[in-house]
Amino acid sequence: MVSLELVERVAAAASGQFQHASAAISETGRGESVVLFTEDPHLRREQLQQAAREMGAPELAIPRRIVHVPEIPALGTGKADYVTLNRMARGVERQP
Repeated sequence: MVSLELVERVAAAASGQFQHASAAISETGRGESVVLFTEDPHLRREQLQQAAREMGAPELAIPRRIVHVPEIPALGTGKADYVTLNRMARGVERQP
């Protein structure tokens, strides 16, 4: 189990000029998996691994899936809309 906030901090360290948000999905037989939503169209897992190493973050802080989106869904307050992100993550779960 890893904090979604830590996943987002790793993403910010790898690509600070873009917005990132994460959600957890259940995977049959594997527990939970993290999906990272990012506005950075070029962010890749390798960059996240490098940032995590530099931060001393565990390998679990690197999401299994990275989904590039044009804009992170936000609430009226400007904070990430995690209800919508969780719904989007469930849609990603169904994709191969």
